[in-house]
Amino acid sequence: MTEEGKAPLTEESAESKNFILNFIDEDIAEGGRFQGLTVHTRFPPEPNGYLHIGHCKALCIDFGTAERYGGLCNLRMDDTNPAKEDTEYVDAIQQDIHWLGFDWGDRFFYGSDYFEKDYEYAVELIKKGLAYVCELTPEEFKANRGDIGIPATSPYRDRPIEENLRLFEKMKNGQVEEGKMTLRAKIDLASGNLNLRDPIIYRIRFINHHRQGTKWCIYPMYDFASKIGADQIDLINLVPSGTEPHDWEPSASDLTNLEKADVFVYSGAGMEHWVDRVLNSLTNENLMVVEASNGIALRTNSSDEDEEHDEHDNHDEHDEHIESEEHEFSDHEDHDHSEGEDHADHDHDHDSESTGLFHFHTSDSGHSHSHDGGLDPHVWLNPEYAKKEMENIKNAFVSADPKNKDFYEANYEKYAVEFDKLDEDFHNTIAALPNREIVVAHEAYGYLCDAYGLTQVGIEGLTPDSEPTPRRMARIIDFVREHHVKVIFFEALTSSKSADTVAAETGIITSVLNPLEGLSAEEIVAGNDYLSVMRDNLNALSEALSE
Repeated sequence: MTEEGKAPLTEESAESKNFILNFIDEDIAEGGRFQGLTVHTRFPPEPNGYLHIGHCKALCIDFGTAERYGGLCNLRMDDTNPAKEDTEYVDAIQQDIHWLGFDWGDRFFYGSDYFEKDYEYAVELIKKGLAYVCELTPEEFKANRGDIGIPATSPYRDRPIEENLRLFEKMKNGQVEEGKMTLRAKIDLASGNLNLRDPIIYRIRFINHHRQGTKWCIYPMYDFASKIGADQIDLINLVPSGTEPHDWEPSASDLTNLEKADVFVYSGAGMEHWVDRVLNSLTNENLMVVEASNGIALRTNSSDEDEEHDEHDNHDEHDEHIESEEHEFSDHEDHDHSEGEDHADHDHDHDSESTGLFHFHTSDSGHSHSHDGGLDPHVWLNPEYAKKEMENIKNAFVSADPKNKDFYEANYEKYAVEFDKLDEDFHNTIAALPNREIVVAHEAYGYLCDAYGLTQVGIEGLTPDSEPTPRRMARIIDFVREHHVKVIFFEALTSSKSADTVAAETGIITSVLNPLEGLSAEEIVAGNDYLSVMRDNLNALSEALSE
């Protein structure tokens, strides 16, 4: 132990790093984005109760990371809900942090310190026409918020800015009774996420704040959406927004939620590598498990024939053979595994990932997120298959909650029309385009390409963290030049390094083609959903494949 009572870092522990530390090392290294800057973190608990083990994990990461790099960590109480917060919890939180061996120095802050600034920001939103004072009760707003495919309505949304400013000031001054008015963000009354149809950002509470007393009677909302989906379903999305799903693992709290759930929906086809292991550990015998991709004809990863392409790097005659572009980049659509071979006999594990161009090996042998049996799980990129997945989910809800069958059936029919229209628009738009090849960083778009007569050329294989060989990169570059490719597509949740490399070498641009493996928090707040993102994809393809 050191004089400070802490065990020194051993050589072994010093080399043990998680993704957070890896990112920091990259950023502060010579040439990094933040070279020479101090690592500064924050631990922001809400003082509405005592710390639990989840808080402990978070604060150890926040304070421990700052300590590891000789940096700083702020303690900030997120105290915007006076009904549940108390100085008792503030004191207890501080004591627990000290007990764990951490300290914040003079960097102790409260969310309530910024109430004045929050108010000013709200006023700015009103002035910009992005917020309005609403007099609908919660029940009235719920009755007017529409449904899937039916926009919400509000008689107060188009109030003049000056009137909104006057009423909001009255709310602040305590001249409006509690529950009579709220301030709503003007987002999108037609959003597919019903909770983003103009959510409340300020409410009136005549209650004593543990620090501010009665100075304020309006408080900002810190959580806009407690439920996602229709009113009949309490939906919990296990994979957090903005997370690459291939690498995600369920936590202890996720397992707890599954133990309490009535229905568990997962995509299938190997996307969720942890499913079998987790389901076998559960004791919830009544849990209805739904593999959304059930009944869909799944694409297999590319043929083992491609292995030979990389095993014979020194064979000139083999290189000449590969110059046949129809074979090289066909994604093996004409290779019939039903005749003469059983595709299931191939060993498509993570260590020998097939790419559609040739076979390569990766060093991440300890990571177990390979797609089962070499299957491509991205079925939803074909709108017809997405509709089938939705039907599977609807059927599960009906089985679990038969009394609301009509509700689920009606919602399905509304969305089914939208999926059919999306499919039609894809067919009509792509059919009119002169080009058919797209170059992508990650071979996730097979179902999309199959549906609309496109061919994907992948820099990396089906697994997004694979590393392309130099030989493969050279061939991709040659293909881009020979076929006059205008755009290299990458996805926002994975590294664009390989796409950037090819683009820089060929003098073309990169663009996002979203595989919809997970929307970021910003995209969700903006009201994006499957339909809107797929139309963004259609626009991106249209631009890339035009003359």
